[in-house]
Amino acid sequence: LPVTDAAARLVVEDPTLVRHLDPVRFPGTLRTVEWLLDRPVLGATMARRLYPRLEPYRISPRQDGTFDVDDSGSLRGIFRPIARDANRRAFLCQGEFRSFAQLLNVSGGLVFTLEYHETREGSDRAVQISPSLFVRLDNAVARGATRMVAPLLHGVIDRRVANLAAATQVMGERIARDPDGLYQEMQTWP
Repeated sequence: LPVTDAAARLVVEDPTLVRHLDPVRFPGTLRTVEWLLDRPVLGATMARRLYPRLEPYRISPRQDGTFDVDDSGSLRGIFRPIARDANRRAFLCQGEFRSFAQLLNVSGGLVFTLEYHETREGSDRAVQISPSLFVRLDNAVARGATRMVAPLLHGVIDRRVANLAAATQVMGERIARDPDGLYQEMQTWP
């Protein structure tokens, strides 16, 4: 996927850490996935309501077309879409992360890419998304110490991705299996 954004190119071309994550599979269609990716605030709101572990996550639109992201404590930054083509998207997030016990406090950039395609399971349609993460820490010392803190970083990434994957599966299931019920439920949300 061609990335022309200078900040994103720096992250992808000189990453501190690269993770190709396990694919996430859920009931749904490419049309639904594309629609939600075009509406990150709505997608985040749905994820928070349908999967309570994501309750702290907030995404807010900014005037310039970027989005603030904050999880009420450890993650804060700005993200924006940087590239897309058929069945692929890339996003850049720049900000800071602090671990719960304050063992890790870093700033930097994260490019996450999503490749997705539709599959069939009998008569049911499903979507499989394969995410990849490219992380570049701002601090040269932190970049150099990555080998020492890599297990901590991998653990943090794995926990967050597991929650996002579970929320994606719950959302996909509700949208595919009970869209009317979901819509009625959404009308009661503040």
